[in-house]
Amino acid sequence: LTDSQLKEYVKNGEIDIAGHKLSGTDLKLIYTFDQNSSISSQYEAHSDNDVLILLDVTPDQSMLDEGVAREVVNRIQRLRKKAGLQPTENITVTYEIDAAKDKRKAAYLQSVVQNYRDYITDATKQPISSSDSSLNLPLIINEEME
Repeated sequence: LTDSQLKEYVKNGEIDIAGHKLSGTDLKLIYTFDQNSSISSQYEAHSDNDVLILLDVTPDQSMLDEGVAREVVNRIQRLRKKAGLQPTENITVTYEIDAAKDKRKAAYLQSVVQNYRDYITDATKQPISSSDSSLNLPLIINEEME
């Protein structure tokens, strides 16, 4: 249907298509936007009745940082499981970031761990500290990851 036909249907509540009169719930209008436009990958669209909602799905830096923090939590939990530890057992998580390969990535990871320390501690229910701190604790499991 053309745009003008749809506008007429919305205005009058009925439309004639090939000799058949449609009205009420016979048609459902769904509003969209041009998927071929240059901004279509930036937005998700959904419509309900005569409302079109565009949600900007472009990730910002804080979303990316939170994703990295979630990955840190995930890896800690997998290491706990691999070591055979029960969720109720108290441990201290230590980490070391090797800056030899890529100083920029190492600095970024260090900043994420520092900025999301409370989140990581709350999610794992355990304290987390850098291995260069003065803790002298027995090692339960150690694993290097890239």
